Amino acid sequence: MKKALALLLSIIAVFSMFGIVACAAEETDTSNLVAVIFCDETGEKVLAMNFYAPGKVVGGDKFPEDPSKEATATTEYIFKGWRCSVDGRLYHQNNPYTISETAKSGSSITFTAEFAEKEITATQSFWNFVESVFARINLIFQYFAKVFEW
Repeated sequence: MKKALALLLSIIAVFSMFGIVACAAEETDTSNLVAVIFCDETGEKVLAMNFYAPGKVVGGDKFPEDPSKEATATTEYIFKGWRCSVDGRLYHQNNPYTISETAKSGSSITFTAEFAEKEITATQSFWNFVESVFARINLIFQYFAKVFEW
């Protein structure tokens, strides 16, 4: 009984190893798929890339995280969306893109990050305003002290 059980378990182990090898050796043929590429705002750096069949929907969960751009001393950058190379529209994670049924196999669709610019302006708080008023009053008193020699 023990020998039969050991033989059965060893046969199962051998067949499971062949199954793992067969799965590991399988590669996807991308020649009949459309490449979807997400690039930074310059279009030089690829942020994400995947392959889809024509007619498939590239959902928001397939979009990479919204990129950020370093602010300068005078300008802040806000991510607007992904500009599509096919139709020129902006897409977001909540706005899926459907690949055309007539898309050629082996072609690519590029989504480029686009940012809006916002000028950074200095804002004055209430307490900064009060401080500036008292500073001016102090200058007036200094002027009168100088004039009347106090």
